[in-house]
Amino acid sequence: MYLFFDTETTGLPRNWKAPVSDLANWPRMVQLAWLLYDNKGTLVAQSDAIIKPEGFRIPTDAAAIHGITHDIALA
Repeated sequence: MYLFFDTETTGLPRNWKAPVSDLANWPRMVQLAWLLYDNKGTLVAQSDAIIKPEGFRIPTDAAAIHGITHDIALA
């Protein structure tokens, strides 16, 4: 079995060397998706979830890349 994950975020960190405790530096997750394949390459299961933004906004430049606007995420 092979499990693949994909994430969409609000962008990129401003400083890649910042500590993980610097929450303002790091992007927020907007979507998590996964695919599960068997050993023959057949898709067994898949799912995705859009994360409702609480305490942050999804920037329009990030939404232009992944298509998940702030309003879509709140719906």
